[in-house]
Amino acid sequence: MNYSFVVAITILAVCLSITSCKKSEERIIESVEHVQEKTPTDFGLVKAMKKASMAMKRLSRGVSHNDWVEIDIWTQEIKEGIGDKCVELYEAENNGVPNEFIALQNKFLRATKNLILASQDRNGTNAKLEFNRLRESCDECHAIFNEEDELKLENLTIVSPNQNVLSDK
Repeated sequence: MNYSFVVAITILAVCLSITSCKKSEERIIESVEHVQEKTPTDFGLVKAMKKASMAMKRLSRGVSHNDWVEIDIWTQEIKEGIGDKCVELYEAENNGVPNEFIALQNKFLRATKNLILASQDRNGTNAKLEFNRLRESCDECHAIFNEEDELKLENLTIVSPNQNVLSDK
């Protein structure tokens, strides 16, 4: 009798612990989903830039090895992932786009188009030249983007230890 009672208690304890673990996991998942819903535009530009950064690394490797398939794949990925969307993503997060961004997007898109053409011609010299132009257009855009972020940070005024607002300078 005592043995069956101990076994029953043990089974009950195991079942309760398993059930309670699932409930806490469900609560964690719900809270993560809740936070994700409240994240503005899901940092679309940041996500796109991270993906583009990985694609640029792979593209660089393809260009250095004259791997035409890699060059085609990663140039197209960069063009579609950030080149076609960069200005839109920036505008969605910042309510406006400086004219420099539009000009740099055009420069970026020309460089991707020329890199695709160089790859189709299997011209390693032109591919390297166009890849460098592509990278330069990225660097120029990042310089402006970083300046914009620094200006926003300079205009912050601390109201309280827990709250920041833009000043009216």
